[in-house]
Amino acid sequence: MVGETWSVTLGTAIYSHLVVLVDNDGNPATSDPRVQTRTEIAAALAQKISNGVSRAYTAFVDGDLLIIVRADNAAIAPQFAVAPSARI
Repeated sequence: MVGETWSVTLGTAIYSHLVVLVDNDGNPATSDPRVQTRTEIAAALAQKISNGVSRAYTAFVDGDLLIIVRADNAAIAPQFAVAPSARI
């Protein structure tokens, strides 16, 4: 839903993404908005994690799955959350 905030916590680092409307047909001259898909949300989070302050983590997307790995292959315990939109 538009306005939700999806977040992943890795240790003390929090990576978040605000769900927005995007242009459905790729043409900015037309008005055809849609809500981001789970795959797009996961991709946005993966990019933030991979480009984050900690270079220990790499993230990528497989379909709509967010996959996170550590460079040293150590175990991780990510925490995931979705905060609802503040709108009623």
